[in-house]
Amino acid sequence: MGVRAGRAAFLAACGGIVACSGAPDLPPIARAGQDLILEPGLAGTLDGRASIDPDGLSLSWEWTMLTGSAATPPSFTDTGTPQPTFVAAEPGDYVVSLRVFDADGLPSRPDLLAISVPDGVALPHAALSAPSTASTGSQVHFDGAGSFDPEGDALRFQFDLLVQPPGSRAQLDDGLLPSEVRLTPDKAGTWIVALSVSDGATTSPRIEARVDVSGPNDDTPIGEPDEDGGSDGGSEGLNNHRPEWGRQFGDNPDSEDPDSEDPDNEDPHGEDPDSEDPDSEDPDSEDPDSEDPDSEDPGNTAPISEAGDHQAVEVDDVVALDGSGSSDPDGDALTWRWWVSSRPTAGEAEVTAASGSQALLIPDAPGAWVLSLEVDDGQATAVDTMVIVVTDPSASTDDAEDDAEDDDAEDDTDLTSPTVTVLSPSSGELIDQPWARVDGEAWDDVGLLSVEVDGIEAIATDGDLSRWTAFVPLSAGEQDLEVVVTDTSGNTGHTSVSVSQNSADCADGAVLQLRFDEPDAGTAEDDGNGLHGTEIGTGRAPGKHGNAATFDGNSDVWVPGDPVLQLDSGFTLELWTRTAGATESPQVLVSLGDDVETSLVIDGETLSFGTVDGAGIAHAAMGRGVTDGAWHHVAGVWDGQRLRLHVDGRLVDHHIPAVAPALGSGEVYLGSHRGAERFFEGAMDSVRILDDVLDVGQVAEAAASGPPCSWGAQLSRDAVAAASGSLNAQVPAWRVNDGHTAENRAVDLSMWLLPDNTTGWVELDLGRVSGLTSVRWLPTQSPNTQRRAGTQFEVAVSTTGSFTGEETVLVTDTWDPADDRSWRGVQVDTPLPGRFVRVWVDDWDGPGGGLNELDVRGIP
Repeated sequence: MGVRAGRAAFLAACGGIVACSGAPDLPPIARAGQDLILEPGLAGTLDGRASIDPDGLSLSWEWTMLTGSAATPPSFTDTGTPQPTFVAAEPGDYVVSLRVFDADGLPSRPDLLAISVPDGVALPHAALSAPSTASTGSQVHFDGAGSFDPEGDALRFQFDLLVQPPGSRAQLDDGLLPSEVRLTPDKAGTWIVALSVSDGATTSPRIEARVDVSGPNDDTPIGEPDEDGGSDGGSEGLNNHRPEWGRQFGDNPDSEDPDSEDPDNEDPHGEDPDSEDPDSEDPDSEDPDSEDPDSEDPGNTAPISEAGDHQAVEVDDVVALDGSGSSDPDGDALTWRWWVSSRPTAGEAEVTAASGSQALLIPDAPGAWVLSLEVDDGQATAVDTMVIVVTDPSASTDDAEDDAEDDDAEDDTDLTSPTVTVLSPSSGELIDQPWARVDGEAWDDVGLLSVEVDGIEAIATDGDLSRWTAFVPLSAGEQDLEVVVTDTSGNTGHTSVSVSQNSADCADGAVLQLRFDEPDAGTAEDDGNGLHGTEIGTGRAPGKHGNAATFDGNSDVWVPGDPVLQLDSGFTLELWTRTAGATESPQVLVSLGDDVETSLVIDGETLSFGTVDGAGIAHAAMGRGVTDGAWHHVAGVWDGQRLRLHVDGRLVDHHIPAVAPALGSGEVYLGSHRGAERFFEGAMDSVRILDDVLDVGQVAEAAASGPPCSWGAQLSRDAVAAASGSLNAQVPAWRVNDGHTAENRAVDLSMWLLPDNTTGWVELDLGRVSGLTSVRWLPTQSPNTQRRAGTQFEVAVSTTGSFTGEETVLVTDTWDPADDRSWRGVQVDTPLPGRFVRVWVDDWDGPGGGLNELDVRGIP
């Protein structure tokens, strides 16, 4: 029929929406979930994961805003995912629609969801804690006791088991209290439990806790010897990025062992299993002889997805999609899935006639179409993308005819100014962050050259500048954002939008705030009043929010005295801490004041917050629950009358002391008593002293909130990860954004590892162009019998994903495995447009390199 065949002829030949193979396809069923009640300005997560396809095909999602009664449109993001985010700035009633599409492009009937945002209603807040990892047969405790109602109403708790491994029959069991449930996992894999709380009138947004369960049906950990004495976890230097995309990587052929190509001779970790010290063996590791024969082969190598070359076509052309260039290094059979991951605003076409590796697309609008191809070998997946640039020949023909008819024109010079319109934010909108995302439209009958917002160049989001986006830094207070559009003839058009920036400073009212987010210890920078702490003997490790300071029982942090610390009438001291167990003697978390000293102290399993008078007698509020090795939020509050102690957002004790705190302007010590005794062993993060008396609800909110100095919204958690190759199926690309940073044992495997002696990259696709403000990554220091660690990294950002020179390189960084394992990162003052974030690992320590976690933040 040819590429130029029309839409009608093609559909007639293929029997409408039935694939050309003749096999009928049943439509999927959309299920948008329960109606919601949300608080103004509070994000709610919609959930369409209950949608199904009767034919068992994979689904794609399309959420649409139908109606809304408020003047300010809500923020509705991630609408191409099963769980979009909905935030309404003001009260109103809203209706959204969900349609799902199967892998053949067949749509469901829409399912409607009502969202009510009432005025003056303070919703209850759900908080859910659970361990991040567990093993089959062990009891997992999910605790919602940190939930609260701002108005003090009694709460009802609703727990739901959302995700469990196939074949599992386990169910949630009631706990001792209504605020908790228990679960005994019977299968290894991912388990997700959700909690919502109700005060009888309104219900909180649902929150989730994920637990990764290991057990007998898990794969043997990397580096474990097989029955033949070898290791079954290796591959041979796979690097599956396409030669025409990205940087070129190559191994030094002179450095290769010719015998290493024989998989029977190769130990992927370079170890002789017979020489292993039996005393060093992890008691929790699995016996290879007891491995489930049905478990997947840990030696599996991820497949390679090849979506094909970019194409340039015209509207209504039939575009043949061909993924037959995809392959699997192990020779496993593949399945293919095509979908449209980005389209012009006016476009509605979907992939159709999917058969094996091939499919068709008939683009119905000009602009850039991005097609994604996922290949699956039954154990691992890989995704590749290709771009189709679509033009409309009728538009250019009409322009040419108009020019030909204007033979009598004396001057063909273009003097018409282009037009530009701001779609968001709306005029007068209040923005609570130091940046704004500005979206708009522009038009010109000749052609557009550029759009700038306050001097920041906008990027095209619809193939050209007819739709554009700019990320603009804001200053405090009201300001007018000036928008200038320029056409190819040099004419300009202008508009503006007035906004008001209302974000607090980074310290948010703290007189002292130490985040410990520096990659190296030495000086702890204060975001409050510049009272930087001097660190003696401390280290760095991944913390609750970014990095944390580590204390070894002979180290501390000293902050000099200052008048701003004279807070005798009332203050709040809060921090996150993690300890390995009960202490044998008292250990000081924080000590402050020069008149009547006030301290947070751990003694055995008891935590106390109080004062010590001149006779050495302590007057304190006391509690327990912080010595289990997990991160805990601790807050001590002096309200001028009593001492209050809070753990994980809950008030555990209060006490009226015989001697009230009198801080004066004294020094602050973290991890010791005046640098001389009672040294602390453990970690601390986000230490804050506030000249404010937080009430019970405010402390609970602080315990449930994110970092006190945000770098923007979390963008990486829902991103799609891809990589140039993986050591095996146990350490695929998707693990770099799973939210788990532990590397305590080989079985943790919360990382991506490269094949031996191979450079490579891992990449996150954020789903759409966003304004990036921070990119952080956590190097691996894999705890296998021989350490594997990346030591040289390069981080780049791209709007197209091609990485052929158009990308922006953010940083090139080196890391010494002898240093503390901590977050590395880069922040930018002006949000950087980008959709794809790629980290190259160019050098390594041990058999190979890798990446534990990749965190990207910014403006959605």
